[in-house]
Amino acid sequence: MANREHLEHVQTGSVAWNEWRSENPHVLPDLSGAKFPGRSLRNFDLRRANLERADLSTIDLYQADLNHANLRGADLSHACLIGCRLVSANLREANLNSANICGDPWSLRTNLRGANLIDANLSSALLSPSIGNEDGRHDGAYLPYANLKRANLRYANLSGAWLKKANLEDADLRGADLRYTNLSQAVLRRAQMEHIVVSHTNFQQADLRDIPWLLVLHLMRQPGVQCAGIVWELSETPD
Repeated sequence: MANREHLEHVQTGSVAWNEWRSENPHVLPDLSGAKFPGRSLRNFDLRRANLERADLSTIDLYQADLNHANLRGADLSHACLIGCRLVSANLREANLNSANICGDPWSLRTNLRGANLIDANLSSALLSPSIGNEDGRHDGAYLPYANLKRANLRYANLSGAWLKKANLEDADLRGADLRYTNLSQAVLRRAQMEHIVVSHTNFQQADLRDIPWLLVLHLMRQPGVQCAGIVWELSETPD
């Protein structure tokens, strides 16, 4: 249950809240289970805050600092996370359905380096700007070393996302947009990858074991796809 005093401080706005955090660096805000649907927590300092099971649906967290925050099981569906800092955040079992994690090429990249997204729902999430650069490339969310094991990324827009060395084992990527995505040295073992969209995708040294061999061959033939050094075991044999 959320700490009532901490909830009252939230009501004072970002400037007063951030001053309070600065004056009380050893206090870890407990906002677990709190309900903030549709609220704006833009630019809030929420580092190491406990937001477990909080209702953050449709919330505006533009450029908020959530580094090392506990967001396990939180509802972030349809939330605005553009420019958020979520380094090493715990997003296990969080609902990020249709969340906006990247806005446009001029926004700061959302940083999810080392975040725990095991069993998270990112279906239809936007992890890439809606407008690309002049060459068509998108600079998407930053997720190196992120743990996305068993995550639901079905139909997610991951175009231009940086997923180097991320763990996507058993993830559901069906229908996801992976154009210009960096998946080098990522673990994609047993990931569901049917109907994904790839172009200039970097799979170099990625672990593609237990991915159907016909699907891997299809990916390798797409424009600009890089597959050097992939780890690949044939789980099926041709007729």
